Amino acid sequence: LDAGGEPIDADQRRLVRYLIQEGRGADVIFVMGTTGEWNRLDQTRRHRVIRVVVEETRKHEARLAQAGHRPVEAWVGLTAPTREETLETLELALDLGAHAGVIAPLAIRDIDDPVRFITRDVADLLDARGHRLPIFLYDNADISAGDVAHLRTKWVKQLSRLDFVRGIKVSAPARKLGHYTKAARQFRDLGAFGIYVGEAMHILEMMR
Repeated sequence: LDAGGEPIDADQRRLVRYLIQEGRGADVIFVMGTTGEWNRLDQTRRHRVIRVVVEETRKHEARLAQAGHRPVEAWVGLTAPTREETLETLELALDLGAHAGVIAPLAIRDIDDPVRFITRDVADLLDARGHRLPIFLYDNADISAGDVAHLRTKWVKQLSRLDFVRGIKVSAPARKLGHYTKAARQFRDLGAFGIYVGEAMHILEMMR
């Protein structure tokens, strides 16, 4: 951001190119995640950054394929303070041709029922657009907007049955993470459902 709090488009594009590393860097560029200050920017600025990052990533797709490198995907953090803003950001991601979206339902202030929000609001919008954008859930008590710190296992199981919900990122203590991993085999009847461990130290412990 510049001194006035506006995104610096040229620097943002340069950062994306640096992360791609001519096809030898990141597999996914994730814009507006929890470390992207999504809840410190207003909707206009969030959308500006998303547009720049997705456009810059998509611009390199064909060139990387021609050079024999793996494609790099652009994932969009769709979460916004309100339901309406979150759905507006989903619309933008679809317009830009993003490869996936990530939603932290408990971080949206005016949503009381996260299952209904995903199964009705998000699903209806995707149906109306005729596009099954892969959606990943995010569970992190640090950004929860209400009294419920974590998504309940039964909610995740319900949402995993939707064909467009592909997995969940869990930033939580080991015990809570264990609840998800133990139930994971039951989450998805139609195929794989990914669990991404958000706490780096848990990954190191598992590797040991």
